[in-house]
Amino acid sequence: MSRKIAREKAYQVLFGAIFDGDYDYKLSLDEMQKEWKLNDSDFAFVNEICKGVQENKDELLSVLSKNLKGYQLSQLYQSDKVVLLIALYELLHTKTPQKVVVNEAIEISKIYGIEKSPKFVNGVLSGVLKNL
Repeated sequence: MSRKIAREKAYQVLFGAIFDGDYDYKLSLDEMQKEWKLNDSDFAFVNEICKGVQENKDELLSVLSKNLKGYQLSQLYQSDKVVLLIALYELLHTKTPQKVVVNEAIEISKIYGIEKSPKFVNGVLSGVLKNL
């Protein structure tokens, strides 16, 4: 499995967390690992993203909120919000190249978002990168 697919799997796990404040992503991950047949490296990457987003959620939401021009967090499509949280985690807490993070976020938003999502995600992340 590629990192691209692993990011998409992390998206799927974290999307569930948006709707349930008591959501235990670890239980979901354990069940999904069996279904997805992840190798150890891919499972570790998915787990790192999920854990990182959950543990740094307040910081990530703050950064996101500061970079929404003309929008409030409550106005975001949940799919866009999850994509942006994953991307922000990677930008702020990993060594993944910025260009890779932005491109992957745009690709995931094409799959799970609405027609305007890729452009929106790109715009928000461009603003974040200018402020880093």
